[in-house]
Amino acid sequence: MTVKTKERPFGLRDKLGYLFGDFGNDFTFILSTMILSKFYTDVMGVSPGTVGTVMMAARFVDAVTDVTMGRICDRSRTTPAGKFKPWILRMCIPVAAASFLMYQSSFAGWNYNLKVAYLVVTYILWGSFFYTSINIPYGSMASAISEEPGDRQSLSTFRTMGGTLAGLVIGVCLPVFAYRKNTLPDGTVQEQLIGSNVTLIAGIFAVLSVLCYLLCYYLVTERVVVEGERGNAAKHSVAQMFKNALKNRALISIIVASVFMLLAQLTMQNMGSYIYPDYYNNAGAQGLSTIVMMIGMVIASRAERGQGIGQEALGLMQQFAFRTLGLERLELEVHMDNAAALACYRRAGFTLEGVKRHAFFTDGHFADVGVMSVLREEYEARA
Repeated sequence: MTVKTKERPFGLRDKLGYLFGDFGNDFTFILSTMILSKFYTDVMGVSPGTVGTVMMAARFVDAVTDVTMGRICDRSRTTPAGKFKPWILRMCIPVAAASFLMYQSSFAGWNYNLKVAYLVVTYILWGSFFYTSINIPYGSMASAISEEPGDRQSLSTFRTMGGTLAGLVIGVCLPVFAYRKNTLPDGTVQEQLIGSNVTLIAGIFAVLSVLCYLLCYYLVTERVVVEGERGNAAKHSVAQMFKNALKNRALISIIVASVFMLLAQLTMQNMGSYIYPDYYNNAGAQGLSTIVMMIGMVIASRAERGQGIGQEALGLMQQFAFRTLGLERLELEVHMDNAAALACYRRAGFTLEGVKRHAFFTDGHFADVGVMSVLREEYEARA
């Protein structure tokens, strides 16, 4: 790993660029979780069971394409633009175009089997191939933007901000413009999803996603050169990776919890597109629920501080490092002005070994970095 010394310093430009990258992702991803199943059942006339089966089958395809794309990124060569940024430029138009193609209401009159086949092809093409080909390099890019832990943490914060803003924009605007109140013969007013409106919205979001990806590409600079391990690829096969993962009880627990959490989130998002317009007969309330959810997330994130969650995560990490991998020592670096992090690491058993004075430049001043470590014998004495 080497750092390009001639590149401009890390700053707000990189953070905003990384924010726009996640904004671009979510213009197609959140759109699919909020409206795709509703669009195909109500507009295209495909049965809910068929739509659900297609989406479930795509997750099995994802299990292969995600890992494959990760290995492709790892083994790809570094270009003048970087190792990961070129993928954003290459795939921004294909992922946006595939997203737009999923919402073609003009095909509603097709034969049923043709519509199902169209759903299968466009959905898997968008999610399992094109979206994967841009989202995985985007997520990996943070490690190439800066080697400083504090910089990477700020990138993660701005990425979360991008996803939150995208969720707010899409969650509020989509129900307002995609539905229209329709008066039935008996005088009852009912919310109706308008296929042509969804097609138009999908097109607008596709264009906006490309613009966000381009902003990410031109604002972000990769400074850290990370070369893939071409010669050692055989030592890190996918089969061996899964074999090692199955031996790690802590990792399996985290994976299972993450799967159930993701299932709950996706289920709630998909159910919302049916509950509000069909049961409450008020599609606009779905946008209001999104605003309330965002406020709740902010309040919850503050309320969860100081509850020991970070310390528990550090304990699981140490268990895996010392008892599963057999490591002798764990080392980390921490900003010396981050009192909360210092206290958390000390409670987890880490000892401050020294301070690197003025180790990096951030927010207009030089800052110190502390080096902390914990040994296996120290962990076993506390466990």
